[in-house]
Amino acid sequence: MVTQAEIAQLAGIDVSSVSKILNRVQGPIFREETIRKVFQLADELGFSFEQLKHRHRKDERRKAGFPSKLALYAPDESLIDRGRCIVADIAIGGASITEIELQKGKLPLRPLTITLDFMGKGGPIEIRGQVVRMNETNGSLSLGIAFQEGGPAVLEQIAAVGG
Repeated sequence: MVTQAEIAQLAGIDVSSVSKILNRVQGPIFREETIRKVFQLADELGFSFEQLKHRHRKDERRKAGFPSKLALYAPDESLIDRGRCIVADIAIGGASITEIELQKGKLPLRPLTITLDFMGKGGPIEIRGQVVRMNETNGSLSLGIAFQEGGPAVLEQIAAVGG
């Protein structure tokens, strides 16, 4: 499978420029020659455009403020810890959680998956996510979570929790 890094190396430009060109990102201005070269190399090397990541969306965030159970899992799916949190706000792509209380009391500094378990009108809703942001304010930890699955249907289910 051909990567953007390989295209960048052959084109003599950085990977972020290749990504912006292939994703047709508005803003940066590249010479027509550079754009043509990147698309030509991508075509010749058999680059699959399904590989392109979706650009970061600015999804509408909704204030939530509801309690949730959470579980932390290692990459091998073994349980690291359990606890409770408050889902402060939520969007199609993720959530911010605050007031995190873990049984072991420590958040590991290694890759992990977080599972949030909401109690909605239709029963429990479990959604998996990755930590993408950490903040500490006055001794209180908050995390930004990017959901691994989801979309509008999941957001509607979760919205039922607060309603």
